[in-house]
Amino acid sequence: MTVKKAKFRLQLARQKKVVKHVGLSFNVSDPGGWFINPVVSEACGETMDYGKLFAYLFRRFGYPNFGWDGYKELTKYILTTPHKDLFLCVVPFVGDSTDLHFSFLTPFDVYLAAENYGQRFRHAWEMRAFDWQEQRGLPHWMPGWLNFCTSASRESCADAPEYTNWRDTTKWMFLPGGPSDPHYELRKKASEFFKALYADYEAVERRPGYVERATDWREWDDADPLKSFAEAGFAALQDLRRPVRVRDAAIDAFGEVKESRAMKSLDTVNEAPASGYPSGNLGNVATKEFADLHGLIMKMGKGNARRGIAKMMALAQQS
Repeated sequence: MTVKKAKFRLQLARQKKVVKHVGLSFNVSDPGGWFINPVVSEACGETMDYGKLFAYLFRRFGYPNFGWDGYKELTKYILTTPHKDLFLCVVPFVGDSTDLHFSFLTPFDVYLAAENYGQRFRHAWEMRAFDWQEQRGLPHWMPGWLNFCTSASRESCADAPEYTNWRDTTKWMFLPGGPSDPHYELRKKASEFFKALYADYEAVERRPGYVERATDWREWDDADPLKSFAEAGFAALQDLRRPVRVRDAAIDAFGEVKESRAMKSLDTVNEAPASGYPSGNLGNVATKEFADLHGLIMKMGKGNARRGIAKMMALAQQS
């Protein structure tokens, strides 16, 4: 587990562009068969006023740190969590559903590990099915199929490796193609072979289902790679209850905080440094130009905004 045990506070995130991030879901099935997110629902409930959430985000963090769908979404903030490989994405949804307000991003290998854990018994069954098929013998056209898969993959990537094991090509067997495809007959044979393999082996051993997780994320197996991320996600969402001051009052993501709690709380944070500065107005009057300028600043600073601005101002003073 890589969750930091030190005191945590949400911050604006800076994702590494070299790392591919994808969505990470904590959804599970409840007894009624509905999907629920136990991490989000426990931390924030099922509904949350999007206006109060937006006001809190703007007051605490300032301007959004990532672009968003200007037609569908109000804004987007991507924030840190206690886990270095997990980010909290907040998009206040006009409809108040917390399932739509909050999502999580993680590197692809983390997502894959979580998915594979839920399908671990299926994968083991599949390996036994492949062993069983090899004992029975492979069809005579398999060498030609391996050559086809190698050629097809190299059409999109010249450095793609050569396929030498039929097990690695099963992902291609789902696509039989159409009659106009010059390789249609071969692809059709591969597709039918794969379907028959699953059906025939299931008569020998029933295929396991997906392993469902408990509705309480704390009850998940310690070996489950998703558990430490659920813990980090919950901690991040809980930090939305940390008050931020507005004059002599305070708010959190759920609205105004009672005076007694705000006054006694040692965890109340100050407003964002951008508060009071109309920095975003440049984007209002020259949207594309300001976005281009932002990109140039970040490029000159090699990802560091302060360094980029300093370099640009130095160049401007020389002209």
